[in-house]
Amino acid sequence: RKKKKGAPPPRPPSTHRQPPVLTPTTIQTTNHPLSSSTTTSSTPTTRFERHPQHEARFILKYGDRSIYEWEQTLHEVTLFIPTPPLPDATALVCEILPRRLRVGLRRNAGQYFLNQATGGVVDVAASTWTWEGRNAKATTTNLLTIELQKANKGVVWETVCCGGDDDDDDNNTPTPEVALDPMQLEQERQRLLLERWQEENPGMDFRGATFNGSVPDPRTYMGGVRYD
Repeated sequence: RKKKKGAPPPRPPSTHRQPPVLTPTTIQTTNHPLSSSTTTSSTPTTRFERHPQHEARFILKYGDRSIYEWEQTLHEVTLFIPTPPLPDATALVCEILPRRLRVGLRRNAGQYFLNQATGGVVDVAASTWTWEGRNAKATTTNLLTIELQKANKGVVWETVCCGGDDDDDDNNTPTPEVALDPMQLEQERQRLLLERWQEENPGMDFRGATFNGSVPDPRTYMGGVRYD
C-alpha cells in the first residue's frame, strides 16, 4: 500500500521587513499615497535614487513610483511630498516632533500617510511646513514641503524617515529600513564638508574639491562645526 506522506515541516517566520512608506495593501486606487481606498499588488523594492535635475536631492522610489523627495544641508533636511488636490493647507495634518514626523489628511483623523521616526534629532521650534496648490503658471502642483531643522548641525542624515510606527521608541533613532547606500552616503559627507568649509571660509571657492581616501565627518572634522 501507498504510504501517506507526512505533513511538511512548518516554515520559520519571515524576517522580511515591510517598506517604510507604502506597503502593497496601502497602494491607493487613485494612484496617490494620501488617498483613502486601497488595492493590492506584489511587493516592489524600495530605494533612494539621486534626482536627475537636483544634484543634492534624493527620490524615494517604491517600485517605479516616486513617493517623496528629500535633500539636506548642514542645517536642515527638506522633504517634498506630492499631495492630491486639496482646498487649502488646513486639510493637512503635519506634526513635527523631536524624533518623529506625522503627515496625513485631517479628514482621516488619527490615520497618517507618514508616521515614522526621523533620521536625526529635530529642532522643532525652528522647523516648519508649507503647502502649495496648483498655481496659474503650474510651477508647483499640490506640494507639501517640510523643513526639518537639525538639532545637531553638520550631522549627515542617511535617511529622512526611519520606518516603523512605534511611538514608544522615540527616545532613540531606530535603524533605518531604507537608507542611502554607501556610495551615496560618502558623497553626502563630501558635499556637506565642502559646504561647511565654504561657510567658514566665504572668500574661498571649494567647488570641485576632492578627497583622497574616506571623507571625514563634516560635524567633527578639524575642531567641529561652528554655530556663530
